[in-house]
Amino acid sequence: MNLDKHKAEYDNARKFLDEMKSVANRIFSSEDGKKYARQMLVACHYGAIDNGRFDDNALRYVVAQQDFVNRFLVNLVDRDVLLDILDYRKDK
Repeated sequence: MNLDKHKAEYDNARKFLDEMKSVANRIFSSEDGKKYARQMLVACHYGAIDNGRFDDNALRYVVAQQDFVNRFLVNLVDRDVLLDILDYRKDK
């Protein structure tokens, strides 16, 4: 019976994740969503942390921002949506 409970929890989590992927793709496929996503990437200095420049609290804050962007933006949107977001030339 414990296995059935875990399977049900997994199925619920999978369904929720699929719904969130759909939402993220709709939001970040729009032109406004792409601009917002690009700003999210810039604001958290995605992929470029210089540990020596931050005190412990500031470093935790920046890492939390990166984790949020990575989990919400990078891991949820489809590949083609992410590539459109990363194509900065479209804003210029």
